[in-house]
Amino acid sequence: MLADRGSVDDLSGGLRTTFYLAHADLYLALGKVFDELSVMAGVSAAVGSFKVRAEGHLPYSLDDDAVKLPRVTVGSDWFGSDVTVTLEAHYNGAGTDDRDAYLQHALSSGPLGRGETYLLGRWYLGAAAAWKPAPLIDLSLSLITNLQDPSALIATRASWDVATNISLAIGAYNTIGARPPSPPTALRSELGAAGHLVYLELAAFF
Repeated sequence: MLADRGSVDDLSGGLRTTFYLAHADLYLALGKVFDELSVMAGVSAAVGSFKVRAEGHLPYSLDDDAVKLPRVTVGSDWFGSDVTVTLEAHYNGAGTDDRDAYLQHALSSGPLGRGETYLLGRWYLGAAAAWKPAPLIDLSLSLITNLQDPSALIATRASWDVATNISLAIGAYNTIGARPPSPPTALRSELGAAGHLVYLELAAFF
């Protein structure tokens, strides 16, 4: 993959190779995005009904001539007949460990501005569960927590296949954590600032 952004300095690209081993799958990747060179690697393996996985991203800044902190994720998925459960831990080296600097970091972070990460902090835990109690009904629950605030976001969703090409769903996003002051001059917590949302979704497929 190669992306020409108009100059040699902004040239971006990447190369990835995957190895399918006897008991695990492994990938290695090299890339350049703007001023960063990156080394990425990941491994996943099935252990009975579980799938365990880990991946990491180590960036090197050409402008600063320095290795930056990595981004690392480890997780496990359990697959049952009607239930799937996921647990995950994430270290976001592109974030900040100072929650009082969230807004400043959001405005100045290159990886955040480019969409490489959407998280402001460093340490996160996540969990998700999906259940299919009937052939046409799906229920899901997911949770992400920022450990340094602390704050959390809980997402729930229920969907029903009304017809072959029509589905109806209702869901909600609820957060736990300190709210921003009024006026909002700072973020007291990352996920607590997101508030609450309830939605109704009607989807038709043609």
